[in-house]
This record gives sequence, structure tokens and C-alpha cells, in this order.
Amino acid sequence: PQAILQWQFTSNYGLATHEPRSDGSWQIVPSARFWVTKHFCDLTPTPATALAAKSDRPGVLVTAFKARDNNKKMVFHVANLGASRSATLAGLPRKMPPLKVVVSSEKESFKSLDPVPVRWGRAVFDLPARSIVTLMTQE
Repeated sequence: PQAILQWQFTSNYGLATHEPRSDGSWQIVPSARFWVTKHFCDLTPTPATALAAKSDRPGVLVTAFKARDNNKKMVFHVANLGASRSATLAGLPRKMPPLKVVVSSEKESFKSLDPVPVRWGRAVFDLPARSIVTLMTQE
């Protein structure tokens, strides 16, 4: 996506930190920012068109994209800045197949979950606390 800026990859605002191991060596540890960036960079189709999307809840942000070369390929990134909650993604095609799900939170990183069914143009799913959940068509 065009909104991911180069300054997000600088060392003073890094995507990873380093921590000492018990043997005295160092290991690189991805930050929460790394996982958010990975959702957008790895799961958003290219080339893509941004779709109009909005949330009716404070602390829940939604972005949506459709692949330019495949009208059925859609991706929805849902960021939850607060406590865990249930969410409903509405306005989807009525006959859309189940959506693949990838989640990153304080407890899991880029984890694939069971697909979420779409019923009557709606997908209901859980948003873990302080997480990003990406839902995508399987096309």
C-alpha cells in the first residue's frame, strides 16, 4: 500500500529489537509494528484498489482492498486498538465463500485461523485485544 512510509523502516522506529540470549549472543525479535506491517505488505494484493470502508466503533479501524487483476480477490484489515470484542463485517456479496483469517496480537503473530463463513453478506468474527485481523477471499 502506498501509505506505508519509508520512515517506518528506520532504526529509531524499528520493526524489530534485539535481546540477549542466555549464552551471551543476541537475537532479533520482531515488534508489534513488524506484524502489522507484514499484514499489509504480505496480504494486500498487488496491484490493488482501495475500497471505501468504515467502522462504527471507536478503536476499530478497517481498510479494504480489491485486486485489480481479479475482481473476486478482496482483503479486509481490521485493527482493534482496545479490548477483545466481536465484530461483524457487513456489505459483502451475499454468496461470498468463507474468508481466510490471519491474526496478530500480543499473544500470537501472523497466525492463520479457521475460515469465517459469510452469511447474507455478513461475516462475524472475534477481534482479540490490541490486534490486527486480516480476512481475505480464497480466490
